[in-house]
Amino acid sequence: MALRLIVAIAGSLLFAGSPRAAEVNLLASAAVKDAYIELIQHFEKTTGNKVSAAWSSSPDIQKRISGGEAADVVIIKQQRS
Repeated sequence: MALRLIVAIAGSLLFAGSPRAAEVNLLASAAVKDAYIELIQHFEKTTGNKVSAAWSSSPDIQKRISGGEAADVVIIKQQRS
């Protein structure tokens, strides 16, 4: 699933018509950090785009988004009830 997300992001950036590299702002749960580090590096190398990642807890990310913080991609770990 993570690889599909990276490929989807890469595809959307590649076909956006921008002649220069983009910076992708990522807000993601620290719970998925280890899994995404390698994928981010591969994405950057393949596309030439830079990922600016901010790692935090899922509740903190939800508060930041609710407070108006903008991000291109948000990845949170779903809380089970």
